[in-house]
Amino acid sequence: IKPCSAIPVFKDLAPLSEAKEKRDERLEFTLRFFAYLENYQNFDHSVRDFLNDYMHENGEVDTQKQDSMKAEFARVLDFVAQYFPAGFRKTVTAKSTPRVRFESLAVGVALALREESSLVPQNLDWISSEKFKGLTTSDGANSRVKVIERIEYVRDRLLEG
Repeated sequence: IKPCSAIPVFKDLAPLSEAKEKRDERLEFTLRFFAYLENYQNFDHSVRDFLNDYMHENGEVDTQKQDSMKAEFARVLDFVAQYFPAGFRKTVTAKSTPRVRFESLAVGVALALREESSLVPQNLDWISSEKFKGLTTSDGANSRVKVIERIEYVRDRLLEG
């Protein structure tokens, strides 16, 4: 988790306030990415418990698994850098990145790339759509249904066409 959180382009794609950087929010973003990627369908409302459970179950991974995780995270960052002008932010000029937006985009991209490794998105209008905004800002953002819906929405939009 820590080496992934330190990838330089990550700061550019997902800027955080100084206060959030000091609280190691970037580490939490990275942890959220892996926890949701591996187990989002089993999320059950408590983010803290979900992340703690993931860390407990995956605290010790071998070098091969670590390399694989780093490579997948880097591929997601490369994809976002290439195709999403605002990165993980809401707008190009935004100074911070909402957690829910980051996790939905990052995990959705990873899932899409797992299905189609040479993916080139045909249409990215959905990123600024009311539908996506609703999925990433509405009440109940941490309900199981919302987590699944927003992650799979990103995956499915990327795989269209």
